Amino acid sequence: MGCRQSQHVALSEDPLMKKENVTENTADTTRDIALPPTDGSAPPEPSKSPGKKRGVWGQGAELYKLLESEIQHRSSSSSAFWSSIIQFCDRVPGAAGYFSPKDMTTPLHLACQLIDNSDIGPAPEEQSTALDGVRALITACPEAVIRHDITGHPPLHYAFINPGILFPRNNIRIEVIKLITASDLELSMTYLSRNDINYGESGGRTALYHIIDSLDDDMSNDGASCEFVQSIHVLNPSMLGVRNASDGDCPLSLLYRRFVRQFDSSEKFFPGDNSRPEVVKHREAYKVAAMNSFRIIDQLLRPTGDNGATKNGQFRLVHNASKVDCPPDLFRYIVETHVDQVTEVEEVTGRLPLHIAAMAGSTQK
Repeated sequence: MGCRQSQHVALSEDPLMKKENVTENTADTTRDIALPPTDGSAPPEPSKSPGKKRGVWGQGAELYKLLESEIQHRSSSSSAFWSSIIQFCDRVPGAAGYFSPKDMTTPLHLACQLIDNSDIGPAPEEQSTALDGVRALITACPEAVIRHDITGHPPLHYAFINPGILFPRNNIRIEVIKLITASDLELSMTYLSRNDINYGESGGRTALYHIIDSLDDDMSNDGASCEFVQSIHVLNPSMLGVRNASDGDCPLSLLYRRFVRQFDSSEKFFPGDNSRPEVVKHREAYKVAAMNSFRIIDQLLRPTGDNGATKNGQFRLVHNASKVDCPPDLFRYIVETHVDQVTEVEEVTGRLPLHIAAMAGSTQK
């Protein structure tokens, strides 16, 4: 991989350190830029030419400062801002390979953090978004996807940091995560398979668990949270039953507690007249939130990519819950609300949920 060349950029053939020697406007103005090592070791110092004007390294620093300033000022990143980033990458592709000597973060690390600053309103097709900016940075320097900062995190990590606000920001977040994952599947799967990722003060956990834990209560009728969590889940379905290294909790346990809390709030009694509009509104909102949380549980327990029935026949929630390390309280609730499925057998295997649970238990041991 490496950074895309502009008409003024020539990449060296050194396999251990990719550098770009740049001549601007045919003047004797050169400067080398080297991407940081991927193993977390100290980055090499950029070569310096006394008396020379800025080269790709200097322009990379300028691109970095544009993104850094946007984060520091917590401004709403507009279409015009992302257009300027795209134009910068088109003009000087090598600038996307810059890294901060202080913490080894690249412009791509910063761009992923700016998903939360994106304009909230849905952008017309001709307007640029954070997704377009991230795509431009990756196109200019594909190798930036695998670069780790001083804390050991790749850019993908920062796309997961703060997904509390649902949509439309998270539809961009989903696409950014998919884009980075597709750019380097091996690195992304390594990251998504970890259960010890540190998100601030949360301790070591899985990316799927963090996404669920960070979501606001979804009181929308379109159930945006369900689509969002499912989009993350399908990237690595095997993580559904994986427990956090820090506290031993798992995504299904977290979701069931979320569901119970929301359901209890929908049944809450207040002093005075409980037919008041504000009380009714409160109950209805939490009822919708609880329904959305259980929809997430239902979707996560379905075979990946399945929209209703499995290849073997009808989808049964009890049977699928029996196949995974389902929390006892959640499994009990599923059985109580789907009693008819307890005595039903799978069409192909002829197995009851009890048989499936017994086999799953022996496998997990």
